[in-house]
Amino acid sequence: MDKREVRIVGVNVGSVAMFEGLFLGLIGFVVALAAWLGLTYHYTVATNSLLRGMLWGLAPGLGALILDTIIYFVAGLILGLIHGGLFNLVTSWMGGIGVATRDASTEAAMPTPSQQTATRRAEPTFGETVNTRRDR
Repeated sequence: MDKREVRIVGVNVGSVAMFEGLFLGLIGFVVALAAWLGLTYHYTVATNSLLRGMLWGLAPGLGALILDTIIYFVAGLILGLIHGGLFNLVTSWMGGIGVATRDASTEAAMPTPSQQTATRRAEPTFGETVNTRRDR
């Protein structure tokens, strides 16, 4: 296990903003969908007619669904720009954030004795060669 420390000194502000924008856009979509269903139910009960209730509930609900998703996305994008900028500012001031990592490729290549088995496969796997010749 080869442990090493990596220092993170900054992030791409655009990536953080896009992540937060998409995340809040998804939340806005779910909130607007729940409000849309509630509005449709409310108008259906208020008009005592399924058709009129759905007509009056679905039309504004669809517009709200689209508009709320866009509004939440823009708000998340702005918050992401702020969070990414603050993260870069703070990490530059304190010299970065240390993250301990481990190289997994050497770990997978060398199994421990408890992982090794006494039996051998009958056929070679991809990349293995067999040192016997069949034309003898």
